[in-house]
Amino acid sequence: MRRDINFFSVYHSQSDGDGANKIQMILLSALAGSLIIVLVIFTVIKFSDLAVINTINAQNQYLSSPTVSQARQTLSGTRSKLGALAQYKQAAGRVSYGYSLLPQPDSSLLTAIAKMEPSDVTLTSIVYSDDVMTLTCTCKDNQSPAIFAHTLDASGKFAGVNYNGITTGGAAGSASTANSDYTFTVMITLKGGTAK
Repeated sequence: MRRDINFFSVYHSQSDGDGANKIQMILLSALAGSLIIVLVIFTVIKFSDLAVINTINAQNQYLSSPTVSQARQTLSGTRSKLGALAQYKQAAGRVSYGYSLLPQPDSSLLTAIAKMEPSDVTLTSIVYSDDVMTLTCTCKDNQSPAIFAHTLDASGKFAGVNYNGITTGGAAGSASTANSDYTFTVMITLKGGTAK
């Protein structure tokens, strides 16, 4: 019978403890690997956080620079101008709407009146109300108001023409002087639909 002698048996572990030691080694390896992974993840997060903080600091520094401050002031000034323009636009819109409601005679009517004026008559104002147009005029000759009123009435373009004489200036029937101005008013009743 032959028998083997094992001189290295002291260096071998027992077969019962082999399984337990292997499990302990696997658990310790898994724990060490998990710890390494957590440390790597923490380091990556920390470096990423530092990069974001540096970017934020750079952006804050840029936002506090004189160039950006000047741009903010310009923008603020532009916004206030835009606000004023918006208010002006609203006011202009209200005025335009109000103006559109005013009665306005036909341009051909005004042209016809201008052609009927004697040469020394100057039209100083026109006032509209409903279908009545009031013309205030000045002239040098005291006969011109009556001639103007007669010409308007004879044209047939109006429902009626009312002239009550000279209101200021030289007296009616007196001789005209070169330096005196006469003021008179002619009220014209428009035919239906002549004014808007």
